[in-house]
Amino acid sequence: MTTEWSKSKRRGVLIDANQNGEGKTIASVYSVRPKEGAPVSTPLRWEEVDESLDPATFTMDVVRERIAEHGDLFEGVLKTRQSLAKALKALQ
Repeated sequence: MTTEWSKSKRRGVLIDANQNGEGKTIASVYSVRPKEGAPVSTPLRWEEVDESLDPATFTMDVVRERIAEHGDLFEGVLKTRQSLAKALKALQ
């Protein structure tokens, strides 16, 4: 993970803490995206993330099937407390 804004300098997944504020508009989990085919913002397992991943395949029907088969992959985020302190320290 990184907080580096510049794409040319960035390595890893960007954590954009600037979006955590009143009036900010970000898509939450299971939000329909304003793109052709109406793909849905979908939590994934790390092993699903690779170069062949196509976010457009996650339509409402596909996401409903995923939840029925695998459960809500986001559920733990709502029930578990986590700290990014160790990861942030490693970036410094």
